[in-house]
Amino acid sequence: MRFVPYIILLVIYFTIVPLLFSLCIRLAVRLLGHSKVPWKNRILFGFLLALIALAARATLLATGQPLPLSITLILALTLQIALGSWFFRARATDVAGQALGWDGAAELSAVTSAFWAATVFILMGLSQILHAFAPPIQP
Repeated sequence: MRFVPYIILLVIYFTIVPLLFSLCIRLAVRLLGHSKVPWKNRILFGFLLALIALAARATLLATGQPLPLSITLILALTLQIALGSWFFRARATDVAGQALGWDGAAELSAVTSAFWAATVFILMGLSQILHAFAPPIQP
């Protein structure tokens, strides 16, 4: 029974992160004017990134050797754009219906990363605001 809260958190994590990332991809597609990225591919890519992030976090906790924040952010951004380029090169299309290829997919991934960063900063700020109004915990 001790693991039930962790299972609930994992279910929430693997539901909300892919859906939010799918929304960021949709916004990037609209901004860039690409015609289509199917919703299944958007959610699958969000799930893939959530899985990679969880595996990376578990590895860092298991080894006890955390990386500096700047290196972690650079690696995460590079991995996200590289993985997005590979994933969307044949799955996303331009206005003419042709596959985006490496360049178009990299552009889509970079804009998606910017929207994702904005989403994370907004959620972190909202969390800090709500935390300020929370009543103190009494022992």
